[in-house]
Amino acid sequence: MIRLGKDFSARILADETTGAYIFLECTRRDGVDLQYPKLKLRIDKAYILIDRIEYYDDGGEMVKLQERFEPKKLGGEHLIYTRVTMTDVAAKHTTQNEVLDEAVDQEVPDSTFSRRWLLRGI
Repeated sequence: MIRLGKDFSARILADETTGAYIFLECTRRDGVDLQYPKLKLRIDKAYILIDRIEYYDDGGEMVKLQERFEPKKLGGEHLIYTRVTMTDVAAKHTTQNEVLDEAVDQEVPDSTFSRRWLLRGI
């Protein structure tokens, strides 16, 4: 799992005062063991949510693109994107996920999560 504040250093790339987005470039911190050394994020000012993440490899090439659409309040009070696509840029393959319902602040027993699931990451 990527924890932006702990795992990356961020800088603002562009913030047009009349624009709808804030753009961040996040660079992996030294000693962090994550696959992607750089991410570029687009934050929608209307929702204060990330709606686009570009993933870059060690050579500086974009290898994946995640796009998030249709923010809604489903089962809780928080806005979430209900449609998310992940594109493998090299393979030109896209996977789409749709969120139909959500539950927040639920008790989940520790036995629910296997070691494999937790280590898998992105």
